[in-house]
Amino acid sequence: MFRKGERVKVTSSPKIVLVLLFSVVGLEVAALLISLRLDSIVHVDLYRYGLIFNSAWAVDYWASYRNFMGCLICSIMFAVVTVVPLYLYRGDRSVLSRWSLILYPIIPASLALGSLYFFYHIDSIVNVTLYQYGLQFSQEWAESYWSIFRATLVLGGAAIVGLIAMSFVTWTDLEVTVDVVADETRD
Repeated sequence: MFRKGERVKVTSSPKIVLVLLFSVVGLEVAALLISLRLDSIVHVDLYRYGLIFNSAWAVDYWASYRNFMGCLICSIMFAVVTVVPLYLYRGDRSVLSRWSLILYPIIPASLALGSLYFFYHIDSIVNVTLYQYGLQFSQEWAESYWSIFRATLVLGGAAIVGLIAMSFVTWTDLEVTVDVVADETRD
């Protein structure tokens, strides 16, 4: 099968890309579902700790939350749509098809990165601005908030890494050197 020092082309498998894709979509959906609890903490739980409603902080919070959710939902949708060029161009190795295969996963990765940016903005509102409106720190609400915040960041970050890995897997055709002990052909 291989001779000593022979160079063998290893191409990416569509199955690997599909596993990465479904993993990414699962991670992003989990981040979306977990982050829904964050809104409940801000608009229900924090009022028990002295938070006073004011449109000055609420408008900024709502805008950031909508942008976060919008970017995350669009990232999920674009990740799912990434399957189309994968199957259209899977046998084609032209320059255009290779560039499309690397760029399609970059779009949802960019949107996921944008969602994390808005998520950090929500965090700055909760950890800085809301104290100006009567919020009192309590370990009770902070622990549940921090757990949700960390879980969402980890899931979103893992999804971004998965999308970038997906673009590299579809782009590369690796050449590896195989060292075989015997020089004879194996079947």
